[in-house]
Amino acid sequence: MKRLLTFVVSALMLALVASATAQPGVTASQIIIGNWGPQSGPAAAWGTVTVAVEAYFKYINAQGGIHGRELVLVTRDDGYDPARTVAAVREMIDRDNVFAFVAGVGTANGLAALPLIQRANTPWVGPASGSEQFAEQSGGLVYSTFTDYVVEAALMTRHAVTELGSNSIAIFYQNDGYGQAGLRGLEEEIARLQAQGYDVTVGDKVSYERGTTNLGVQALRLRSSGSDSVLLFSDPTAAANLVTEFQRLDFKPQML
Repeated sequence: MKRLLTFVVSALMLALVASATAQPGVTASQIIIGNWGPQSGPAAAWGTVTVAVEAYFKYINAQGGIHGRELVLVTRDDGYDPARTVAAVREMIDRDNVFAFVAGVGTANGLAALPLIQRANTPWVGPASGSEQFAEQSGGLVYSTFTDYVVEAALMTRHAVTELGSNSIAIFYQNDGYGQAGLRGLEEEIARLQAQGYDVTVGDKVSYERGTTNLGVQALRLRSSGSDSVLLFSDPTAAANLVTEFQRLDFKPQML
């Protein structure tokens, strides 16, 4: 996280230097930066991303800011709801006049807000998502820093097989771009491992919709799959609820 935030500040400095003299959110004493994240709702645990940004901005300001300007963070709670993200981003662009955005949790959330950000020609540094769709925004003002979710899932899959001895990996995933990228990474890596002679299969592929709290059916399916490992591409609350169901079923797979 510290490396990411260091990159964020460096990118903001470059964007500021490269910008024309008159820019929204930039005064002689301040640079206003926008951020959104789930401070409430099923993904509230990811609200720590905003907390980390706030802490690092305080550190930078204590060192004199950027070119003598104080970093001012404007943040909105979107509850992990893409519709609320769009409303929050529109408000921060139109009312708060932010110079740039930093972080911003969620694949679906970020993709929903991206057209607004691009139309406003606003820099966005470090989207808090590993979707390849952000990394593909080359030549624009989106600076992606996260590991691609497909790559992340592939690395975890290979680790489970080559280091932990797994021979069947199921997946529990959120039914959106985030979770589907994890599924793709699992399937592609299993195919590569099989081609290399590993005796491993993809177990059940179990999805859930955002906000689902009762995961008993999904837990039963995963237990019935017979897999020894389960790859989790879910929000924190869903993962915790699934683990609770596993405990109730006395199912103890390796979870990644």
